Amino acid sequence: MTAELQKKQLREHLASIYTEQDMLKWFSPLDFCFSLGEGSLTVIFPHIYFGRWFLEEIHTEFAEHVEHLFPGTTVRY
Repeated sequence: MTAELQKKQLREHLASIYTEQDMLKWFSPLDFCFSLGEGSLTVIFPHIYFGRWFLEEIHTEFAEHVEHLFPGTTVRY
């Protein structure tokens, strides 16, 4: 599976759980780098303040969803 397909699959999964407003608020601003060989997902924030908010409010739940979809994947920020 390519990184683009993984990103699309993650977005579709989260969109089935969260409202479109929530997705626009915290998912859409993110950039991702899937490393298929390393089994990792690097989340890139648009700016430090967003990153702080994400890490305080969303990251635990987000990481659980990533683990559900892609078992064994390490999430990096």
